[in-house]
Amino acid sequence: ATLISSSENDYFYELDFTDTSGLGPYQVLINAYDLSDNVNATTAAFDSYLLSYFTGYSYDLESVDNAITPANFSMYKHDTPILMHSFESENMTGYYNESVYVRLYDVSVDVLNVTFDFNDFSMPPGDLFNPIVFGDIPVSLIGSGPKKAIYYNTVMGVNPKITFDYSPYDDVVVSSLAIYHCDNWAIKTGCVSSWLRRNASINTFLRTISVDATFTTGAYAVAQYICGNSICESDYGESNSICPADCVIDIPSFPPIPSIPSSGSSGGTSDTGDAAASGGSTGIEGEGTSILVPPELDGNIVPIEIKSTLLYITLAPGERSIHSIEIKNNQDMTSTSKLSVDGLVWDLIQLEKTEVNVNANSAENVKISAYALPSTMPGIYTGDIVVTTGNMIYRTPVTVKVEVKKEALLDVIINVLSNIVKPGEDLKMLVTIKNMGETKTVEDITIEYVIKDLETEDVLTTYSETLAVNQTLSFVKSINIPNSTEETRYVIDVNAKYSNAEKTASSADVFDVSTQPWPLIILRRLFMSWVTYIVLLILIPGIYFGRKAYQSYLEKKRKAARYIFPTDYSKLPQKGAESVKVGKIAETDINAFINIKNLTMHSIAAGGTGSGKSVTAMSTAEELLDLGIPVVVFDPTAQWSGFIHPCKDPHMLELYAKYGLKPENAKSYKTNIIVVESADSLTDAEIDIRQYMKPGEITVFVMSKLSSAELDKFVRRTIKSIFSIQWPEAKTLRVLIVYDEMHRLLPKYGGKGGYLELERGCREFRKWGLGLFMISQVLADFKGAIKANVANEIQLRTKYNGDIQRIKQRYGPDYAMRVAKLTVGAGLIQNPEYNDG
Repeated sequence: ATLISSSENDYFYELDFTDTSGLGPYQVLINAYDLSDNVNATTAAFDSYLLSYFTGYSYDLESVDNAITPANFSMYKHDTPILMHSFESENMTGYYNESVYVRLYDVSVDVLNVTFDFNDFSMPPGDLFNPIVFGDIPVSLIGSGPKKAIYYNTVMGVNPKITFDYSPYDDVVVSSLAIYHCDNWAIKTGCVSSWLRRNASINTFLRTISVDATFTTGAYAVAQYICGNSICESDYGESNSICPADCVIDIPSFPPIPSIPSSGSSGGTSDTGDAAASGGSTGIEGEGTSILVPPELDGNIVPIEIKSTLLYITLAPGERSIHSIEIKNNQDMTSTSKLSVDGLVWDLIQLEKTEVNVNANSAENVKISAYALPSTMPGIYTGDIVVTTGNMIYRTPVTVKVEVKKEALLDVIINVLSNIVKPGEDLKMLVTIKNMGETKTVEDITIEYVIKDLETEDVLTTYSETLAVNQTLSFVKSINIPNSTEETRYVIDVNAKYSNAEKTASSADVFDVSTQPWPLIILRRLFMSWVTYIVLLILIPGIYFGRKAYQSYLEKKRKAARYIFPTDYSKLPQKGAESVKVGKIAETDINAFINIKNLTMHSIAAGGTGSGKSVTAMSTAEELLDLGIPVVVFDPTAQWSGFIHPCKDPHMLELYAKYGLKPENAKSYKTNIIVVESADSLTDAEIDIRQYMKPGEITVFVMSKLSSAELDKFVRRTIKSIFSIQWPEAKTLRVLIVYDEMHRLLPKYGGKGGYLELERGCREFRKWGLGLFMISQVLADFKGAIKANVANEIQLRTKYNGDIQRIKQRYGPDYAMRVAKLTVGAGLIQNPEYNDG
């Protein structure tokens, strides 16, 4: 290991580990020794996996035109909550393309208000295209009954868990809700087989219903019943009047409810759903009360009744809540009941006693303490309180939600509406209370108004009230000023106490008590102050004439200046190992630099013919070559081949001194020149840029012989060739890729697919350390992904109205007026990190 740096007692070492031919997790054992033979050890772990592409298009296959459907993908490390990859499809194209590790994942896909969970998904070493496709099935293709239906087909080799959100449907009976499956669905046509009801899991808190799929393709629907599947599902609300095709005769929706005497409750009912069919106990929910009775009744007498206020509660970590469960014995003999807690809620529930004897025709209460430890993780914990009496078992469902309580936060603002009040009149003020915290409502707010003398702080009067606020509460408050009040200046303080008086918010304003008119009071105060005379006799004339003189100076300077200067040179890139020099700040002797890391976020240089846009890119390329960073150029102008010889242009050599160079500094670079005869004249291997990524070397693909159509096709080939390579991710610039005369790829100039491929490159190349430098005559025509993913925009002299108007809109008319008058080689450069953007 190599010592990198140290700070006091902290030492930082670096270990380069390159033997990663074996794939999977690696365990590292680290031993540290000091000069006194003290030793300690620790372990660390890292993974080594291949990369592959998880790519495809998110379309609605059930729509007429295969409409784009947004989809979100989350890929977790298998059997852990660690998120490895998260991405979504593009809104405009539906396309998604993510470089992921070849390993085992748990994948979650959210689309069309449905979630697909794939556990144990093994990403193959080759690219996976369209891993899952979807279709939003119109319920009209199914029949009456369904609320939502979806078709899917996956090549991921794993049957998903499918979860529907039923919260948008208020007209459903949740207990009758189910998921139906069609294993042979014809897209845009219907179910070739039949719809079968599947056992589903319902989460009433999240309002979701889930089912484990048994096939890698099929259609699923959420419904109480489906009219048209030849099954009369009367238990779930289907009847002859609703669906005579399925129900030949009218079957009552619910059987008669047995008559049960009320003993302080609403009695019990016999459910016709799954609970009654399985012989379990039946639950009746009231206002915070659960009453459980067994389905086997002895005549009309309920032997045991179980009542509890503990159904669903919310606790904060460290909070305790006391509840009770009542066991009522309606029999003529003593009964013994045993209590226990079952499920995840077990750790949060404490029973006062686990066994209780209940005398005949009486009831006993058992206290229940719900307690969340300070270390309890937030979440939802479910389970049952189980009461066993003889051979009968009663279950009371319990749900405890542990969440960090939202903090309340208030802001109080007071504005006096009448600055001068006469004794005996009302002081009117506008009071505004804003809820600035996380809670929806803040209740039990105590507002105290205190009026006191501004100088002596003697209290004149006080008043208090209690109120609540949702988001913002504004009201006008009136407080009477006593007739005997002395005429002077007063202050009104408003203090709001909330959260059990543990928090406060306050505000204040001043007013005068006087019988004189307010203009007279203001004038008297002004003319009694010596400050007034200083302002009138000295400051006002000085400020006026000084401001006029300064404005005149700025206007002359602005008209004389050819360029608009940056406001803060310290916020421009500085000289260093991470930057390259590209010139000087205009009309100064200050060197101009570009950060190398910014070149990985791509650049565009635009300007009219002869403005210097190509030389701008060449200067940048030369600096990178001197640092050993390779450059690959796709050149339709045949200008870049000059790198093979030292500069001999007298005009260029005359400029050397301005930049600290001498004519003898002119040099050549190792140059590979590849002439492209046609779009298909080179093989895929010959356009593989990896073979040209040699330190300090420049490779020029001369495309001057290509027509516009062939140029577009060849650019597409080069971009696709780069995408076909499994690049490792890189944080630094590995190679600069230059595309000259890129306006030829725009559709208005005859381009077809080259511009779209260039958009893909702008989105993806950065994470691999591949920097794009594009050169064009126009900048305004580049939109979409290119505009959004290019950090460096360089605008040289142009008379193109589109670029001038764009500069005017973004930076103002002063810049727009100068851009058409720039000298050769001078231009505007914009990067969000430079000069505050």
